[in-house]
Amino acid sequence: MNIGIMGTKTVIRTGSMMGKFIPFIYVFVEDELAKTIIGMVVRPDHGNGPKSAVKCIVSGAWMNQAACMYGFYTYGNELHDAYQFPFFSALAVNDGDVSQAELDKRLKAVIKGSLNNDQEAIRDKIRAHTTQFTLTYLHGPNGETIKGLPEYNHKHWFEEITEQMILDQHQDALARPDPLGHLRTQHEVNTLLEVIAYSRTLFNSNDVSIENHRIDYHAFYTLLKAFTPQRPDDVMNSIEYYVLRAIRRYNPARWDAYTAQVRERIMALAEENHERFLNSRFDLR
Repeated sequence: MNIGIMGTKTVIRTGSMMGKFIPFIYVFVEDELAKTIIGMVVRPDHGNGPKSAVKCIVSGAWMNQAACMYGFYTYGNELHDAYQFPFFSALAVNDGDVSQAELDKRLKAVIKGSLNNDQEAIRDKIRAHTTQFTLTYLHGPNGETIKGLPEYNHKHWFEEITEQMILDQHQDALARPDPLGHLRTQHEVNTLLEVIAYSRTLFNSNDVSIENHRIDYHAFYTLLKAFTPQRPDDVMNSIEYYVLRAIRRYNPARWDAYTAQVRERIMALAEENHERFLNSRFDLR
């Protein structure tokens, strides 16, 4: 069953009322944009969805994620040691703009002091249950540092979409003898091309936000939302979802490269979580 709002949150439950209740897996993300992406990643549009429900928790910067995961696993150890209760599953997903070496450094900064063996194991577990999106561009065209790297990459991938790439995805619809359907499709295509063209005008000398000599692309979606095409698409009410959906549909190579690692980790963790609770003596119904 699919529960939630398209593009912002998707929860997938499996099994029947006669089976065991399988708890969520918890995915810690940095912001609402990442939460939207996770929702799109776990929606079973192309193949099967995860075997456990997925719940996103917006925790802010990655150091907050590490602190959340530390508390999560510490409490999990207490439940397991006292009651043999199965461990709940969690995954931290960062935006892809921090190297593994920097993540390790931050993790040591969050979890420090004289640690006992259990705490050392928790730190290792956090590291093992941290993943990230894969960004194509980590710097500007001249090697300059960019603020808002996810938005910067989304903008590039969105603007790579051509009219032919869009039409290729609508061949079946346009081949049907359905004049009204053709008109709707053409309106959809024209609107998308308008939005892409407008996106290409953003971040010129008049609207670029610069902080400490770094161009800030965090404003990309806010600026794009201000544009009104001739025939607005209802999905544009969530401009982030509109852009990301277009990338997923019309520029799938970029989307898959961006999200594949995160999707694989979620699917594997959901499978482990499902089996762990299915085979435990606990029933949470």
